[in-house]
Amino acid sequence: ENTMKKILSLMLALLLCLSLCHAETLEDYPVATVNGEDLMYSKYKAIETAYLYQYESAGVDLSDESVYTYLTDLALSYALEQMLVEQDMRAQGCYEFDAETEAWFAESGKAAWKQALQDVMDSMRTADSSDDELMVYALAYAESLGVSEQTYVDYFRTAYAQENYRQWLIRENPITDADVQSAYDERIANSESLYASDIAAFENALVNGAEVWYTPAGYRNVQQILLIAEGATNGSIKVNGSEP
Repeated sequence: ENTMKKILSLMLALLLCLSLCHAETLEDYPVATVNGEDLMYSKYKAIETAYLYQYESAGVDLSDESVYTYLTDLALSYALEQMLVEQDMRAQGCYEFDAETEAWFAESGKAAWKQALQDVMDSMRTADSSDDELMVYALAYAESLGVSEQTYVDYFRTAYAQENYRQWLIRENPITDADVQSAYDERIANSESLYASDIAAFENALVNGAEVWYTPAGYRNVQQILLIAEGATNGSIKVNGSEP
């Protein structure tokens, strides 16, 4: 039995143990109810984790209890808002697709899932490792994260449902090129009023990843650039090289 086998066996054992411990200690239960629908802890926890990671990466001290509590409250508010949006999306039929489109979701999700597993395998590959050993690890790792092929299928379905919802929201108020140009000019003007004479505020905005549409003289920064598409664009945008 080579070294790679031992390492993979150990990592697999640890991952499975962690996965079992996670399942035992984080039993799923409703944390809130929105219009009769439960927000389960597992779904909220995923949002909370992503929320906290985002702020921690920006340098926010999560060891401060008041900050941590504030951010978890924000995460819960966001999760509840997302539930309201999803409920309205279902009510407006945004998740209703024909058989051909559903088949495309399944095909695209499967391809994305296979690629994700391959990426994990490649990241662990050594000269004496086999694909079978690496696949065992990749599947265990995915299970520990709660990710499956269905996760990717749902991603594509949700992305298209969100586009359907966007179209439904603007059905009586179509956005014109003039509207886009006006919004763009307004953002530049607002940004200039904030930073033209306050360099410290400009630098702070850049450091914290704020949206900046104006750069004071003497500074270099990637500008927000507006490009108006010309001609028909329907059918030219594809996901994973295909489109239903």
